[in-house]
Amino acid sequence: MKLTFITVLAGLILGLLSSGASGDDIKYECKDLLLTSNGRDQWHPEWQNFKVLRKSETVLHAKCLRNDGKTYRCTRINLNDCIGLQVDSEANTVSLVAEEGGYFNMRCGACILKKTQKSDYIENKLICPYLFAQDWDVDVNLEDILFNDDGRIACNHWRGWDAQC
Repeated sequence: MKLTFITVLAGLILGLLSSGASGDDIKYECKDLLLTSNGRDQWHPEWQNFKVLRKSETVLHAKCLRNDGKTYRCTRINLNDCIGLQVDSEANTVSLVAEEGGYFNMRCGACILKKTQKSDYIENKLICPYLFAQDWDVDVNLEDILFNDDGRIACNHWRGWDAQC
């Protein structure tokens, strides 16, 4: 009787462990960028260009597609938190910071799943700390200021956006 109880208990524990592990097998692929400026959302699946309106809070989101077909919006990323961007809020300008050789590399966020145990449920949040963009071609003639006359940021070549999270 004791052996049967131990066998059943071990089976239950193994079952719980394996069911918990299957949740960790879910992958998130972050491909689309959401820019929110003055309360308006702009999705850009091709990552070609997006508008930044001056005198506004501008934040980035990444749209993450789960491998079971569900889509999640990651937590927002403020441009001030992006590495490779210099934000001057007083002048309402954003500048790219050039690396050696004249290349630009901006990092803003990729998605990781964070599970937080609340009193009666587990809260799932997607945190986005790193997105990568390289080889920016800025279509303005003022060094590396991102804004052209209509406030648009243009970038022609993108690499490294296959963020697995």
